[in-house]
Order: sequence, then C-alpha cells, then structure tokens
Amino acid sequence: MASGSQLASDESEPAEPKGKRAKMQQEGLGDLAEEEIDELDQNELQCAVTMLEEKLKQLKPNMAAIREYRKKEQDYLSRVQDLDAVTAERDELRRHFEVPFACFAGAG
Repeated sequence: MASGSQLASDESEPAEPKGKRAKMQQEGLGDLAEEEIDELDQNELQCAVTMLEEKLKQLKPNMAAIREYRKKEQDYLSRVQDLDAVTAERDELRRHFEVPFACFAGAG
C-alpha cells in the first residue's frame, strides 16, 4: 500500500508517455536498428505522415511579414558593414596616432 507522501509525489510528476512512438519522440531523430524498423507499424506511420501533410497544407505564412523581415535584415547587414568600415578606419587612425606617443612615454 502506498503512503500519502508517495501518492502526492506521483500526482505532481507528469505522466511519461509510453510506447515506441513516445520513445522515438523523446530520443529525436536517429538511426534505427533493423529489428526496430521491423516492429514499426506501417499504417500508424502512414497515418502520422498524412496528418502532418494536412497540417502543412493549412499553414498560411504571412508573406508581408517575411518580406519586411528580409528588408530589415538587409538594412541591418548594410549597417553592420558600415560599422565595420568605420571601426577599421578608427583603429587605423588610433594605431597611427598612438605609436608616436608610446615612444615619448618611455623617455620621460
């Protein structure tokens, strides 16, 4: 017989899915052994594929949002190039002006 504290801990933990399908979902994509392939139910797999294809057909991406994102990404990349150019120019000028002062710093 289970104690009260054991029951409480059993109820608070989510139930783990059982079966081969749940095992595959938890492990993610990977290579299956020959015997695991033989154990798969072809009808169940075909049903899953059909359901996913139907869901895919129902998806309607917001093309305006995608175009806007691409435009903003191009603007961002352009600004990154500008920043890199300005930073390189700054570093070159800094190197040019700091070298002579470094020579004088040791003489004093």
